[in-house]
Amino acid sequence: MSEKKPLKISMSTVFLIISIIVIILLAFYIFINNSNNNKKINDLNNKILSQQSTINGLEENNVALSLANNNVSNQSALDNSTDNNVSEEDDVSYEIVKKDEVNATINATFDGKTVSKDFEMDAMIDKTGTMFIPDIGNVAMISESGGEYCLVQLYKLENDDIVSVGRIDCGADMDPDVDYVVSMKNDSNAVITVNRKDDNVLTNELALPLKVNNVNVVDIFDYGKVILFSKSGLKTSSSLAYRLSIDYTTGNTIGILGAGVLYSADL
Repeated sequence: MSEKKPLKISMSTVFLIISIIVIILLAFYIFINNSNNNKKINDLNNKILSQQSTINGLEENNVALSLANNNVSNQSALDNSTDNNVSEEDDVSYEIVKKDEVNATINATFDGKTVSKDFEMDAMIDKTGTMFIPDIGNVAMISESGGEYCLVQLYKLENDDIVSVGRIDCGADMDPDVDYVVSMKNDSNAVITVNRKDDNVLTNELALPLKVNNVNVVDIFDYGKVILFSKSGLKTSSSLAYRLSIDYTTGNTIGILGAGVLYSADL
């Protein structure tokens, strides 16, 4: 019988086998390490997305709060009016009693004293109410209407008398569905953006005939909104009213037009 020869493995083969084992271990280590790194990266991305969502939510809340504050300060308007036409917005309260189609009595009470005065309108009385107008104060309102014509007369107690402080044109060319965003380039030039249900209607630059120190957007009954550019001094205040004018027969936009002037002196 022939003898079996011992199996001889060269050193190069041994090193080759060891190298293959090392390469396999390194590849496995790299795979595990990459998997862990990818998991960490995904976790970090998820945290970043979550934080960004939180930041966006906070920014949206800040915008909503800012808009709400602007609406509170700029549109006090009829929110404080009551069905019986009595206002308690400031120290002067008003009660409006409609006597017939064109006549009304305004009762103004201040510091426990009531002053009454009768007013006759030039057209049929449409609405009555009270509101607080920034820079003017608490006022009584009577709108007179006839066809395309509609004027809102504003009255205020001054020096123990109830006097007219101006009127606002709310005729048929007034759009009740628009809102305004106003930015002042300087104290006598404004950029007005008109929006209707989140759609831009127009953007106009307006040169004002006086220098103003306050801008407010207020609702006038359910006729729509107007912009009040106000100039307040030590003794008197005046406000210029502007609004969008449309062709009421076609709905086409005409432009931003003056809608009235309000004037008030201190009590």
